[in-house]
Amino acid sequence: METKKYYDYCVHKIKGTLDDKTPLAELEKHLNLQGKDGYRLISAIPQVYEGTTESTILIFESEYEDKI
Repeated sequence: METKKYYDYCVHKIKGTLDDKTPLAELEKHLNLQGKDGYRLISAIPQVYEGTTESTILIFESEYEDKI
């Protein structure tokens, strides 16, 4: 029997930089919610516009195996 791996991804956008309190609280909320669903944070990408960070994109990944 062969085992095959599958990946699911979930993407969230947080407004503001992660240096501020409000975006950090939102990040913590997303980490807790996604963690409960089996996701892990794989990337946090700042979205820069005209020299300032307007938002951060969070990419979460979940991995599972299925026997074929």
